[in-house]
Amino acid sequence: FLCNMTTTQGEVHVNFRNDTPSVRLFSEPTLSSYDSDSSIENLGIKPLHSSFLEHRCRPSTALAKKKRPNLKLATEATKKHLRVTKTISRQIETDGLTWIKAAFSQKKCCQYADNNGVCFCGKSREEHHSSNADATTWSSDKNCIHEPTNALGKFQLFSKSPHVARFIKLSDESDCNDILELLKNVWHLNMPGIVLSVIGSDDTAIPHKLHQIIQRDIAKVGRITRAWIVSNGIKRGVSRILGAMLSSYGFPMPAIAFCSWGGLQNSSCLEVDDLDPNQLVHYDFKDCDEDKVLDPNHTHFLLVDNGTSNFSKCHEKLRKEFEEYLGKNLQVPLLYILIGGSEEDGRTSKELLRNGFDVILIKGTGGFTDDYCDFQKHIELAEDTSCTCLKGEACETYKAQMHHNFELELLIATWNSRDHIHVYDYHDSSDFDSFILSLLITNQRNSEIDEQLNIACQWSRLDVAEKIIASQIDATTGAKYCSGLTKTLFHALLWDHQEFCGILIENGADIYDIQANISSLYEAAHFSPRCQHVVHLLEKYGDFQGTGPVTQTHINLLLERLIGANFCACTGNEQDPYFDLTLWAATCLRRDQAMLLWRYTQDPVRSALVVLLLLQGMKSNAYLERDDDKRRTKEMFTLFEDLTLSVVNQAWLSDSETCKRAMLSKWNRLNGYNYLDMAFHAHARSFMAHSACQEVISCGWRGQFKRDTSFIRIVIIILLPFLCVTPLVPFDRKVNYRRAIQGKYKMRYEGKVTGFEAIHKRASAFYSAPVAKFWMFLLTYMLFLGFHSYTLLYEMVYLAPGVNVSWTEIVVWLWLGSMIISETVDCVESYANKYSKMTYFSNSWNRIDATAITIYIIGIAFRVQENETYFFVGRTLIACDTVVLFLRLLTLFEYKLSLGPILLMIREMCKDVLVFVILLIICLLGFGVAYASLVIPPTRFTWESLSAIFVYPYFQMFGEFYIEVFEKKEESDYIRKEGSDTDPSSKYTVGQSYVAMALLVFWLILSAVTLVNLLIAMFSDTYRCIKDNQLTIWKYQRYRLLSEYRASYVPPPFSFLHYLFKGIRLCVRKCKKRRKTEDSKTAMNNYWKDCMIRTFMQDARDEFLSQEDSRKDNNQILNKLNAVEGHLRVMRRVGNRTSSLYA
Repeated sequence: FLCNMTTTQGEVHVNFRNDTPSVRLFSEPTLSSYDSDSSIENLGIKPLHSSFLEHRCRPSTALAKKKRPNLKLATEATKKHLRVTKTISRQIETDGLTWIKAAFSQKKCCQYADNNGVCFCGKSREEHHSSNADATTWSSDKNCIHEPTNALGKFQLFSKSPHVARFIKLSDESDCNDILELLKNVWHLNMPGIVLSVIGSDDTAIPHKLHQIIQRDIAKVGRITRAWIVSNGIKRGVSRILGAMLSSYGFPMPAIAFCSWGGLQNSSCLEVDDLDPNQLVHYDFKDCDEDKVLDPNHTHFLLVDNGTSNFSKCHEKLRKEFEEYLGKNLQVPLLYILIGGSEEDGRTSKELLRNGFDVILIKGTGGFTDDYCDFQKHIELAEDTSCTCLKGEACETYKAQMHHNFELELLIATWNSRDHIHVYDYHDSSDFDSFILSLLITNQRNSEIDEQLNIACQWSRLDVAEKIIASQIDATTGAKYCSGLTKTLFHALLWDHQEFCGILIENGADIYDIQANISSLYEAAHFSPRCQHVVHLLEKYGDFQGTGPVTQTHINLLLERLIGANFCACTGNEQDPYFDLTLWAATCLRRDQAMLLWRYTQDPVRSALVVLLLLQGMKSNAYLERDDDKRRTKEMFTLFEDLTLSVVNQAWLSDSETCKRAMLSKWNRLNGYNYLDMAFHAHARSFMAHSACQEVISCGWRGQFKRDTSFIRIVIIILLPFLCVTPLVPFDRKVNYRRAIQGKYKMRYEGKVTGFEAIHKRASAFYSAPVAKFWMFLLTYMLFLGFHSYTLLYEMVYLAPGVNVSWTEIVVWLWLGSMIISETVDCVESYANKYSKMTYFSNSWNRIDATAITIYIIGIAFRVQENETYFFVGRTLIACDTVVLFLRLLTLFEYKLSLGPILLMIREMCKDVLVFVILLIICLLGFGVAYASLVIPPTRFTWESLSAIFVYPYFQMFGEFYIEVFEKKEESDYIRKEGSDTDPSSKYTVGQSYVAMALLVFWLILSAVTLVNLLIAMFSDTYRCIKDNQLTIWKYQRYRLLSEYRASYVPPPFSFLHYLFKGIRLCVRKCKKRRKTEDSKTAMNNYWKDCMIRTFMQDARDEFLSQEDSRKDNNQILNKLNAVEGHLRVMRRVGNRTSSLYA
């Protein structure tokens, strides 16, 4: 497995050999992608190019056809190599400049050769500091020596401009590989997806419309494909056009310029004494000729030196070699764009065509381009296009029509290579970017379909992808020959192109192969800027150490701990690849992609609810550092909750009975949770408030009681159990709650029963109903509070010698012990798994119970001591605990709609009070210290004087102002009374009274007006928010009440006997080693029921999606009609005005 990974500025390219996808994850290029101000310690890894690897490691065609696409992202060794990038960067920092000095040099003439009084290099004899004899002939190779380059750094267009252009001076004999390493590892450029080399004359005049088209579309190509654009970098002609484009569109791509060093003006400004890639120099390009100054809007300049100080074209040779190196050796797509052009540009194009490169001629730019277009049109009109005819009369005819004095042989030679010539006419052709895309697709006609689709996917051209797929369909049979869609689907998932995903899935992409390699998708999150939170999730919940590849074990742990401990991430026999991919998209917070994959899941409601559980886990427990991640999580949660609600609503309208059965269908991968359990744990309140859910909850809450049964009858039977056999409480024989809660809704009794069996059935039906359990628990708890209150008031005495504990106190202790056993069992069961969603202390009532029991136990521990002081401490604790015990009675409020939301209001208002108390304490301490220091004479430290800091401001806030402090005749208790008129302490206190009065006024305004009204406003806002959603909140709380009392059996103190019996039965079962097995008939029956429910929900989802699509289409049609109607009104108004003028 040969692959290579490179990373630069948050951008990653993962390159594979031919039988694996070439993954390129990239964000939209910005200025920092290639104009980084970082030092050399941030240099990246020296990579190989993907196309080079494919060229070296390409298997045979027969072997490639037999292999299934391997979608593994990287090997462990490669990942480990990527993790140590910083260590490698530090090593490069030491010898980075040494490498630059060794790789790049400048040329210096060392032997004078006379040419009209100066040397051929352009310098005088005095400027040659050499003792060599004069030469008769001069050449750059023989008469020049190489010295380390002295021009390296960057310069700005303006002093405050964010754009920074980098440059280096190098010889015309530089190695192309060294240039590539300079661009990648020193200047931090990523390998290009395509290279656009622009050539043309400097005096090219382009029409304004064509000028705008070229700039807009080339910028678009640069953003999409990470293109490099290459030019001569001179501030004139086509280079100036490209520079203006880069500046206007925010530098969407690197612009690499090959310029001649000797022909530049003010080039000495770029020379430095100490080389530093990040050294900023001042380049003065004002008052210079346009053809001898750099265009500052380019990003990277390669200043080619051949040892002369005159303008030469030595840079063209090095530019040509570098472009051929990229195009031929590294197989990077290379396109030449000819704009206008002189005869020399035409000869250059002829050589490029001869070497097999594609050249795009832009018609309408003049020069060689328009002459060739006229020549081609003339040939197409001729009857015989042979060379013989062209040398004859057609040649003479065309010569008379030529606007430029180009050689006819040049046009003929160019036309002979017309297979690689592509003429772009902005009048007849489409956009320039579409023209380039079609050209790339045409060049890939002989390759596999996945390579063509990858190009269309990378360019976000859905129409092109549809044409490519349509070309693979047999016109006669309709059979599809799209065997290479899996790789493209993998790329589309990574690049978040949901439109392409839908097309590829509909046309037969192997989704199971993607599911088998889903770890590669999670692993790619390391390199996506918008998915960095997935890395933290894997490290925190998936036990991922940051080294090596992401395995399926890491993913399973991540999903189990975010969704819930009972969730089984291993699919087993349940193969639903779309569900697993939906979870991946939800983890990456890709909303549209997750919604698209959800459309193909087998159970839409269950899948959406699991996604809600995942998002809820990410919101409550996960590491979401960025606000954007939190916002996307919230938006995605709202979207999937609406989707779930819409599907259930459609199912409820179509068949309510089947919808009720679906609500209770269990799922083994989530510990047998049904729809209601998943929605409750995900806090999907809108879903729980739906009529289908509330109908099931109501049925489960009342058990087999009839709908209109009064709670008074239930309380009477609880107090008088023998009335259970009477018709006091009517039962609904059509509903058996025990069977309904197991997923069998509306099971009728089989036959009639009489005698003891009938009594047993009625008693079992009564005491198993959650509503009856609720009132039993409430009544027994009220009885416990009665015993406790009586004991605290009349029976709890000091255990002096000979005094025993009263029997009522012993009953309370035993009752409390039974409550401790019940709460301990609930706590152990909830924390049986570390990552359970609903733990014991997540319930506010359990926290109240735990607090009350803990205080009571501490109070009992002090109470049984023989020390009288300890007794009063224990009695005080138990007395204070009584307040907490009575708070448990507030659970009665959850039973009624009018009272249920009040508890939530109280809880939220307590949070507001906490904020208010913090503000109050801060202000109270500041005022109290200042006020007490003014009204109390300086004394030694006492607790009485310290309490005055809090007593004065607190009671003054409620109207007790302590006016006696400011009166001379009557002094406060906090002021020393032995002072006299001559006492300096007394004079000190009275003298500060007016300042204290001013402070008091300020404190009253701050506390009684500002802070109190702030608290009232906070209360009002909390009340209004909850009041608007009180119906939804109460319906959501109903299921919590149902779940609590559905799992409870016997209220304390009788729960002790229940747990004792349960423990004995468990021990007996373990001794007998009995295992509860499910026969094949029952398993098959459950399987078919589950299939029916899934099919029912799929139909509901399809119906909802079809209605949604129809609604969108109707809205589009309506918008178009409104637009047409608006145009008609305008035309009618114009017509009326015109007719009135003529009249």
